[in-house]
Amino acid sequence: MEILAAITDNNIPVQPEGNTQQIQDFDKVFIQLSKNQSKLIAGDFELKRPDSYFMNFYKKGQGAVF
Repeated sequence: MEILAAITDNNIPVQPEGNTQQIQDFDKVFIQLSKNQSKLIAGDFELKRPDSYFMNFYKKGQGAVF
């Protein structure tokens, strides 16, 4: 099993109330679990279809993708 995660927070600790104490306070959260050919992505993610003639799309989302 492989785990890949990234969390970003734009608050700086010098600001009043600049500390992040809950997961909802982070700006972006990305967690990916993969094993063999299966992959689970949770948090903030981007869906993109390679450029082609039909059904091109680019979507930013929050939630989970399997």
